[in-house]
Amino acid sequence: MRRSKSLLLISMLIGCSAEPVANDVAIVPFDVAKTGTTPFGDIPWPSDLYLDADGRVSEVPNLSRVSSTSSAIQAGLSSLDGFGRASGGLFFLPDPIDETSLPRDDAKAFEEASSIYLIDVDPSSPHRGKRYAALAKYLPSLGCLSVIPVPGVVLPMGTRHAIVVTNAVRTMDGRHLGPAPELARIANLAASSRTTDVEKLYGDAIDEIVAAKAVGNADAIASLTVFTTSRKAEEMPLLRTRLRDEPEPEIFLNEANAAPYTAAVFGVASTPSIGDWLGKPEVDDKGVEWPGGDNPGGIAHDAIAVIASGAFVAPSFLDATTSHIEKDAGGAFVLADANAKIPVTIIIPKSPMPAAGYPIIINGHGLSNNRGSMLSLANELARAGFAMIGIDDVLHGSRANIPDKKNNFKGTYAGPDGIPDEYPFPIPFFADFADFVTVRDHFRQTILDHMSLVRLIQSSKLDLSPLASAAGGQTPKLDAAHIYWSGGSLGGIMGSMALALEPEIKAGALQVPGASFVQLITTNSAEVSGLVGTIAKGTFGIQGEEILDEYHPIANLLGSITEGGDPIAYAPHILENPLNGREKPDVLVTYALHDEVLPNIATVALVRAMGLDLATPNLVDIPAMTNVAAPVQGNRGARTAAAVQYSPADHALGYNRYDKREYEPNSTSSAQIRFPPILKPFNVEMPIREHSAQLATFFSTAYAGAARIDVTAPPIADFDGDGALDAADAAPYDPNVK
Repeated sequence: MRRSKSLLLISMLIGCSAEPVANDVAIVPFDVAKTGTTPFGDIPWPSDLYLDADGRVSEVPNLSRVSSTSSAIQAGLSSLDGFGRASGGLFFLPDPIDETSLPRDDAKAFEEASSIYLIDVDPSSPHRGKRYAALAKYLPSLGCLSVIPVPGVVLPMGTRHAIVVTNAVRTMDGRHLGPAPELARIANLAASSRTTDVEKLYGDAIDEIVAAKAVGNADAIASLTVFTTSRKAEEMPLLRTRLRDEPEPEIFLNEANAAPYTAAVFGVASTPSIGDWLGKPEVDDKGVEWPGGDNPGGIAHDAIAVIASGAFVAPSFLDATTSHIEKDAGGAFVLADANAKIPVTIIIPKSPMPAAGYPIIINGHGLSNNRGSMLSLANELARAGFAMIGIDDVLHGSRANIPDKKNNFKGTYAGPDGIPDEYPFPIPFFADFADFVTVRDHFRQTILDHMSLVRLIQSSKLDLSPLASAAGGQTPKLDAAHIYWSGGSLGGIMGSMALALEPEIKAGALQVPGASFVQLITTNSAEVSGLVGTIAKGTFGIQGEEILDEYHPIANLLGSITEGGDPIAYAPHILENPLNGREKPDVLVTYALHDEVLPNIATVALVRAMGLDLATPNLVDIPAMTNVAAPVQGNRGARTAAAVQYSPADHALGYNRYDKREYEPNSTSSAQIRFPPILKPFNVEMPIREHSAQLATFFSTAYAGAARIDVTAPPIADFDGDGALDAADAAPYDPNVK
């Protein structure tokens, strides 16, 4: 291919003398090792030069550049068959960068003239030549330019892409970036003259970029990295197929068979009764029980006939030694335990049972929580005619050996009650933050357990006759053709993966969910980011003085490792490009603006990756998302899919009536104090009634055949919930001052 004379001239000048170019151009290093593997950072990361003959990530020398304790990172990278679809890249530079020349926000990233972008350079790809928006940040103490896809931009699997840094990026002294001599040489080679792997990889990619008219000409490319994305997400449908080869599960509702878990039944006609267990909840001015787990009198239950806990048997693929999902020498998944026992709780409504049985909603619980959390919203869904069922996730609740010796609620019954008694942070679930392959596979096994729960619902062996007497005489039956999902926080995270991977789930309501658990959620959470940063420094010996945010090399690397167990890898396959041929589900995402636990950046990433619309009225528009007026119905052909904003609200949205505000809103990673604390934390009342009504309508209309999403509590800019809009509030962070 004919190259511009200017690029050839730069190459010649650099080769002869750096002096004439140094005044005008800052060179981006591109130092490919002549023998062996190129050390990390000597060329931009990631690169297919680090893939072995089998397409797997090989040994990466010099990871100590960003982590003095990098063995776990290397082990995680070696488990991959390519690089992250949403994690980004790293360019190590000798000169500090002027951040005004970078795409630092979504608006600049989506501009056609953005100085940095991603692009499909795979000749066999149906998306060949497609550009993807990217953000960038310079990390001065590491001398690193970090580039990430705009949160929610997810690259296709198994496809070659490039991250392109153009010469529109400038150093602090005003010089434009320019290519290293070796990259300039490769750029000027005709395709027929490229003989080495390096020449073919980068030269062919530059040809693709120029052909796509992504740059005016090749000399606008200051640097690039070329990499193939992982296909790790394709493993989960294969695991589901293997799981379904096992015998049908059956439920154990007696103490002997449910052990080591507690079997317990509480109903309208049992002793102790459901009221003896759950207490006498407070009611509103109309005499209706308040929903929510924080009701001081007890848990609402006037629409529930029976709640029972027990266990069932399901296959586990987690190796007993490594806690990884392993393959044998032939590439088949190894079944570690065909008879792993999982605790389960089921809730049956009082309403008349349809002929086919009750439609059933699977509940996904939050981090540090357990299946008992579904009691917070079960009554309102029971009133709408839905049964609910839930399990404890891997290493949560009873599966973390939490005892069950007492009544966890407000009734006079002493216990045990089938629900774990404590709510510790599940450090073992995160493998002590030391082995992120284990973290990935704990997420994956949790989804597999919920697939087994679906099998239980559909099992010909499912026998709920032990509940008949407690329920008032009738044996409950579940409608296996109408299975839905509702989950909050971690339950919303798991739910987004379940919607992509389990075709039997017809609709899902995800409350305060998010994606990119390592790269976006933990690093941007006002509640946990400080702790996570401290742990990461100790575990990985993080180099440099940069904060651990989504741009940090450690977050980038760990994000790639965990991606196969993260919603970001599956969200694009819920409404389009299904992984298993499933029909589109109905999807409702609700989230609280200024969520202090699960940051909005991660929720936006999820809903953008799903391709949802944003229901209006809303407060905050999201770039590259379409606003659609509520009520929303059939906006995805025969399906309904939209996100709804709540304000004032916080992370307990949908589960509690009140939540505490502790941090000022709109914190940024560039602020001197990243998450400024509120001097006097306060409780904000959340629209739990309206949220419950929204869920009931969504599921009821989905069951009827045409899901509808209402905006039941239009969001308002009243951060402290005192009735005074923030713009006119003398003290917007103090509900006692308007």
